[in-house]
Amino acid sequence: MSKQVRVKNSIRKKLLLTMIGLIFLLLAILTFIQISTQKRFLEKELDRRIALMKEMLEERGRTISHNLARQTENDVASFNLSNVTEMIHKTVKEDNGLSYVILMDYSRKAYIHTSKPELEQEILSDREDLYAADQKNATFNNYEMDGTAFKEFITQINISTEPWGVLRLGFSLAELNNEISNSKIGILKQTKNIIIRSVITLAVFVAVGVALVFLISIRLSSPIIALTKSARLLAKGDFTVANNINIKSNDEIGILATSFIEMAKDLENHNRILEQKVEERTQQLRDANNELHELDKAKSGFLNTVSHELRTPLTSIVGFAKIIKSRFDKFVLPQIQPEDSKAIKKVMQMKDDINVIISEGDRLTNLINNVLDLAKIEAGKIEWKKDSFSIYDVIEQAVASTSALFEQKDIKLIVDIDADLPVCIGDKDRLVQVVINLISNAVKFTEKGSIRLSARVENREMIVSVVDTGIGMKQADLEKVFDKFKQVGDTLTNKPVGTGLGLSICEQIIKQHGGKIWATSEVGKGSSFSFTLPVSTELYNTKRREKESEATTCNLKSSTTNKYSSSTNNNKNILVVDDEKHIRTLIKKVFESEGFGIVEAKNGFEAIAMAKKFRPDIIILDILMPDINGLDVVAVLKNDKNTNTIPIIINSIEDMKPEHSEIDIAGYFTKPVDMDELIRTTKDIFLRRYNH
Repeated sequence: MSKQVRVKNSIRKKLLLTMIGLIFLLLAILTFIQISTQKRFLEKELDRRIALMKEMLEERGRTISHNLARQTENDVASFNLSNVTEMIHKTVKEDNGLSYVILMDYSRKAYIHTSKPELEQEILSDREDLYAADQKNATFNNYEMDGTAFKEFITQINISTEPWGVLRLGFSLAELNNEISNSKIGILKQTKNIIIRSVITLAVFVAVGVALVFLISIRLSSPIIALTKSARLLAKGDFTVANNINIKSNDEIGILATSFIEMAKDLENHNRILEQKVEERTQQLRDANNELHELDKAKSGFLNTVSHELRTPLTSIVGFAKIIKSRFDKFVLPQIQPEDSKAIKKVMQMKDDINVIISEGDRLTNLINNVLDLAKIEAGKIEWKKDSFSIYDVIEQAVASTSALFEQKDIKLIVDIDADLPVCIGDKDRLVQVVINLISNAVKFTEKGSIRLSARVENREMIVSVVDTGIGMKQADLEKVFDKFKQVGDTLTNKPVGTGLGLSICEQIIKQHGGKIWATSEVGKGSSFSFTLPVSTELYNTKRREKESEATTCNLKSSTTNKYSSSTNNNKNILVVDDEKHIRTLIKKVFESEGFGIVEAKNGFEAIAMAKKFRPDIIILDILMPDINGLDVVAVLKNDKNTNTIPIIINSIEDMKPEHSEIDIAGYFTKPVDMDELIRTTKDIFLRRYNH
């Protein structure tokens, strides 16, 4: 099912916002132009009015100054100052704009001072007085006194064509300034009113524009929205949506709708054809899958059959070969006379031949085990353990298992393990298998020198390395060293060595544990194989035993083992249960040579009957048997009070499954069994029962 797509910015929304923005921008520009034009017009009108007012004031001032000056000249010439004084005061009183009149000669002596009579007959010395006394022609002076602005008109007074003094008329500019301020306020009010009217007009136009654009956007976007919904339904598989589209315009949207309808019909046809093909392919895959299941079952059956048919004869071959070798060393070699060199040579050749049988049997056993292990790993049929363990134990067990390899060559094993290594989590036995394989490979390709086995922790990972001083590998071989069935031969002889499965199995095991494995090598200098493992944060407590304690334990074990000699086995009976006669015969011969009594059973029913009848001291039991398998035999015997205490050792071609790991058994061996280990385990069981 397709996911519902939410449209954040629809075409309708984009179109609406775009048109509104354009309308608003256009009207805003026009309004701004209108307001600016009106404002400039009002400002020019104000400037013109101010200039006119100033011009009128200057004209009035010059006229009054000129008239008063001419009358004053006549009165001053006739020394009629009283008439001048009366005329000037009358003029000041009648003209509201005229603030004062001063009549002074060029020595700055004031004869008339309407605003400050106390200064009459005094010499005036202010800056304005000095300025007026210096003027020889009619002029005016702008100045400010006590916060009030004045425009003073200065007119020269002549007596008989001789300069006598000046007549000064001071007009206050307060009224003019007030009128200018009022005019500016009026202009601001008019500008504000214009802005308000423009904004209202803008809002009206925007509202009308939005409504029109909204209607237009609906008309334009509705077909697109309908096509979008139809496309979503088409994406979900609804091919009938083409029948619901009703767009008949002749523009691009109409062409798009027509194309969409055609596409939907084509998709419906293609989908119908595709479904038919998918159904056919599905049936083919279903048949192929069933065939693969049958092949997988056949492969599993084949592997089990091959495992059984190969492991069982191998058990007999290797077991009887070891018996022959043991008896050969015990009975034949002592009978050969030292001086009979030909007989000694023949006997030693026979012994070598027996050793070849044993070694080749072991090699074939390893090959079978590797093939089965790899098949189980790839099929996912291996149950991996998730136990905590110490890497010390893994390395100790691997070194013990490969110690015999170093005795055959001039090679020194160097173990370098850091102290206080953390605990690891995983399948300990499988990791022991990995280390054994790496050590075995190192020994195989090293004729002399040393092999270093190390373990350390870096970046919260355990790193285990096996480094040898052997022949090394070419880069081409190194890149394929972990491939299945890839055999890296001797660099000098080019002869393949091994099956090519060991390292592939190691890689699978390490990957299953969440680690990685890699190799480095140089021809003639040796190779290095390393792998990593995740570690637990809890530090592993490396409590090492004291040598004295080890010696005491070894001595105790030795003395206990000696106490239970072969003569003690004479009264102990073992029930051997296996459907293969050769296996029963092999186990019988091995254990009879150790002094045990043997009772045989060829199937599960005989085993149950004989266990109840003879009450053996221990039972060695196969799992895969006809009629009733070994696990069912164990269940029957453990639920019978007369037989539930008898120790049972499992000897089978199958690995122990996890669901069977909890059953009450004393030991578990996989064919071909190591007879020496089986004897030791059996004796240990008897020792525990004997001590009790």
